[in-house]
Amino acid sequence: MQYKTAMDIYALHEQLAKVVDDINGKQKMLKKGIDSTNDKKVKTLLTEYNDKLENLRGELLGTKQKSIFADEERLRERISEVYLAVTMQEAAPSNLQIQRIGVLQQEVNKAQQLNDILTKTYYAKSQEALDKSTAFKKELQPKLKKEEIKK
Repeated sequence: MQYKTAMDIYALHEQLAKVVDDINGKQKMLKKGIDSTNDKKVKTLLTEYNDKLENLRGELLGTKQKSIFADEERLRERISEVYLAVTMQEAAPSNLQIQRIGVLQQEVNKAQQLNDILTKTYYAKSQEALDKSTAFKKELQPKLKKEEIKK
């Protein structure tokens, strides 16, 4: 029971990491777009999308660091806390720990859904706006296509 519970929490960490990696990839693309365009409306749209992604990322993991330790307790730290509690004891996980895993799973699923909603809401608009931006067409699109081919 302890091993299964620990692996469930480990899978939860992996699921959270996938969400955060997806957000980081989108933010990287948005920053390139913001830097390359001169159109004020496009910059506003891309900045708004980037800010919403950053707020979501900030809910998932600590983004402000003043010391070597996690200064903010976010979802990642709560998952780690349960993982340590389960793996460091020799007894079977308690009912409260198992219930907490379920709650944390719901939070990760909610974050994934919110990321999907933000993508549906902003991604198509931002791509369309970037495609219309002549600076983006000339500078970044060829680079992006080359990067995609390498993958």
